[in-house]
Amino acid sequence: MEIRDVVRRSRSLALGVSLCITTACRETPPARASRLLLRPDSASLPAHSVLTLEPVFVGGAAERLTFALSDPSVATVDSLGVVRARWPGLAIIRAESRRHPDLAGSARLTVTGPALRLTPDSFDVATGFGWARPTVQTTGAASDGVIFQAADGRIARVDSSGLEQLPT
Repeated sequence: MEIRDVVRRSRSLALGVSLCITTACRETPPARASRLLLRPDSASLPAHSVLTLEPVFVGGAAERLTFALSDPSVATVDSLGVVRARWPGLAIIRAESRRHPDLAGSARLTVTGPALRLTPDSFDVATGFGWARPTVQTTGAASDGVIFQAADGRIARVDSSGLEQLPT
C-alpha cells in the first residue's frame, strides 16, 4: 500500500467521523409521553400505613417526577412516590414531570382511622426547667384508652394524664 492510499483512506475516515458526530449518527431522543397516570389512581389506607404509587407513562419514555399533596396533614409523599398515611381525611396526590410540567397525573387518597395525634409531637426544654402536656386528638378511638409513658425515664417522666416532667 502506498502512502497516497493511506492518506486518501484517512481523509475519508476523518470525513465520515465528522459527519457522524455532527449529523446522522445522533440517537433519536425517546418519544415524549402523551399522558401520565398514577397507579393506583384511588386508594383507601388506614392511618400510619404506606403505599407506593407507580407512574405509568403512556406513549413515551419515563421522566423524573415531582410529587405534591393537597393536604399534608393527611399524608406525606416522597420523591419516589412513597405515600405515608398520617391522619384520616382526603388528599389528592399530584405527580408532575420535571422536564415537561404539563405532563401530570393525580391519585385520590382516603386515609381512615383510628388515629391518634399528639400536639406538639416534640419539644425541647432545658434540663431542670419545666413541664409539658401534649394535647391528644383521636379519631375512631376513645382518648381514655391512651397510655402515656416516656421512652427513657432518666430524661423525662410522664404521668397518666400526659404531664411530662423533667428531672431536676
